[in-house]
Amino acid sequence: RDTKDMLAPGMELPAALGADAPLQNVADLRTKGWELSASWRDRIGDFSYNVGFNIYDSRTKITKYDNENGLIGNNTYYVGYEIGQMWGYVTDGFYTIDDFVDTNTWKLKDGVTTVQGVNVKPGDIKYKNLNDDENSINQIDTGDNTLSNPGDRTIIGNTEPRYHYGINLGFGWKDLALDVLLQGVGRRDFFSPWGVSLRTSPREIRFFR
Repeated sequence: RDTKDMLAPGMELPAALGADAPLQNVADLRTKGWELSASWRDRIGDFSYNVGFNIYDSRTKITKYDNENGLIGNNTYYVGYEIGQMWGYVTDGFYTIDDFVDTNTWKLKDGVTTVQGVNVKPGDIKYKNLNDDENSINQIDTGDNTLSNPGDRTIIGNTEPRYHYGINLGFGWKDLALDVLLQGVGRRDFFSPWGVSLRTSPREIRFFR
């Protein structure tokens, strides 16, 4: 399925403006998918039964959009963007006391990944260093927030439900009948705007947004 002239933010505006770009008919997207279904119905004397199963899946990607700077982020369109995709960091365990030179300065040992703008402590989440350049060595950051330099972020999931399935069962005996319908989703990633960082002490729980 092709969707033409979809409503989307029509232009890139500087953050200092303090407002979002107005919606315009500037984006195209394409949805591709498949569906499989099977069913069986039979009768044995006064007893009848039927069973059916279906499953389907689809993915939707942006095929046209004016994002000259290649900006990225959740719900930020660019050509090739898949609806629902999530950008984020890949966890790599937690910082431990062995990652620090001492407990007075909390200075990290050489080779241990740092986080830009954050003074990490034992118990904080550690992230994988996916990208280094001349401005960021062994450091977790957002880069230029573009496709060409996303920092240490990558696509970590998708909030769109995948692999929808349904099962229907039916049983009958003379004038009595029973029908059952089951529906579900095989996969869906969840993104919470709130996070929790647990430190080694159970009394130190930090919430961040």
